[in-house]
Amino acid sequence: MKEISKEKLQGVHGLVLTPFKENYEIDEEGLRKEIRVMVDNGVQVITPVGSTGEFASLTIDEHKRVIEIAADEVNGQALFIPGTSGASQKVVLDLIKFAKGVGADAVMVLPSYYYSILTDEAVYHWYKKLAQADTGIVIYNNPGLSKFNQSPELLKRLASLEHIVGIKEAHGNSIQFYKTLRMLGDKIPVLDGSGEIHGLEAILLGAAGFYSGVAGFVPKLSVRFYHVLKEGNLKEARRLSDLFEKFYNLCFLEGSCKMIAHYKAGFEYFGLGTSITRPPILPISEEEKEKLFKVLSLLKDEEKKL
Repeated sequence: MKEISKEKLQGVHGLVLTPFKENYEIDEEGLRKEIRVMVDNGVQVITPVGSTGEFASLTIDEHKRVIEIAADEVNGQALFIPGTSGASQKVVLDLIKFAKGVGADAVMVLPSYYYSILTDEAVYHWYKKLAQADTGIVIYNNPGLSKFNQSPELLKRLASLEHIVGIKEAHGNSIQFYKTLRMLGDKIPVLDGSGEIHGLEAILLGAAGFYSGVAGFVPKLSVRFYHVLKEGNLKEARRLSDLFEKFYNLCFLEGSCKMIAHYKAGFEYFGLGTSITRPPILPISEEEKEKLFKVLSLLKDEEKKL
């Protein structure tokens, strides 16, 4: 597999939600529609079955099916980097092989996320083994979910492995993020994993791009935010950042489960699918929806202008 250039990893990485029907089965048509919206509106990288895609709630066959559908729908029109995380290395290697077989440009992978006594050495050997699959890997650092924080020093060591093509920092620690950028940003793409809420400072400091959970329903707005940042239009970037902050402030109040439920409610608001989440994630309440929809109306108005 040909490695991805640093330039190709730049931009908005659209996190694909996995839409479900009333019986919790995957809504395949809804999934295709979601990806089509992102691709048609200029989202540079498409990433299904990450944390936002509820990968941990899917069976292995379902995980593969989402990758397969996404690969078919993207069809080379954007960079395609699905998540292939799992607690078992054997499962992860199987998912990587499958993703490579259907045309993935690379994959995004967490460390094993169950054991709380992981060490730097264990995580290094985890990725070293995965890299032998001859597929580009974006390291996914999300200590809130994996229970292990990959330090800048460890990431520097991991970045020297063959086939490591990027790093997604999704911990929200600005000091650590900037240290990783200073240490590795000129060698390997470092991406902000916290969405538009940290996008302003991340891009200005040299991040290659950011991951967006709202790119599925306001793709033009997310892409515009990235471009005004790259153009140095700080006045407009700050205005849009303040707008996105209203949304993310609601999402991040009670952790990642609430965040995904808010994203799903956004899908419902924009008429793109249901707000159904799989257990253990519960949908947000009607009261929470009312607050969210007021903010989404502001995003919708901005999207319409583009």
